[in-house]
Amino acid sequence: MMIWYLVLTESIVTSQGKIIIEIGKEVINGDIANYLNKPYHYLFYKYSSTIGSTIANFSLTLLITGLVATLLVGPITINPLNIPLILISCLLGITLHFSMMATLGIFTLWIEDSRSLDFLYQKLIFVAGGMLAPLDIFPTWFANITLILPFSYAVYAPAMLFVNFNIERFVETILIQIFWIIITSSIALILFKFLLRRVSINGG
Repeated sequence: MMIWYLVLTESIVTSQGKIIIEIGKEVINGDIANYLNKPYHYLFYKYSSTIGSTIANFSLTLLITGLVATLLVGPITINPLNIPLILISCLLGITLHFSMMATLGIFTLWIEDSRSLDFLYQKLIFVAGGMLAPLDIFPTWFANITLILPFSYAVYAPAMLFVNFNIERFVETILIQIFWIIITSSIALILFKFLLRRVSINGG
């Protein structure tokens, strides 16, 4: 179960690439100006333009790592009827993962240093998100804290449904995922509007 857990967490985290650094480069190079006069929102454009490649990368990574895991420890036992539900949670996890990265990426409009933000976020998602290991192995106090943060619902929660599906856990997971997506997306949109105004005032 541990190996198959890592199969899914790796697929989710690596599928989108480094959105924070991508946004940072577009800000620093001035390429972001090419999107600001278009009849669509920059953040919605970034999500829609990356979701196709993200799903392709997720599927390919899941296939390759799944084959390796099958050779090493054998196949995972999973009810085929649960697969669509698990994929829904994975898609929500990927969306939440993007939303959190986009929120941090927007700060490059202010601090112009995306690599440090990306470094900090990657460490948070590795540990607090449960990418490297299930949160259950950590001390209870630490696990309880991480389970109320959005990081765990981007990675840990979908992976736990994958290795140990439970319909009650599924309903709870997607509701909390949707909640955090709304919260983080709202923060991203507000920050983008606010920081973009600051850049305009300073002639950026």
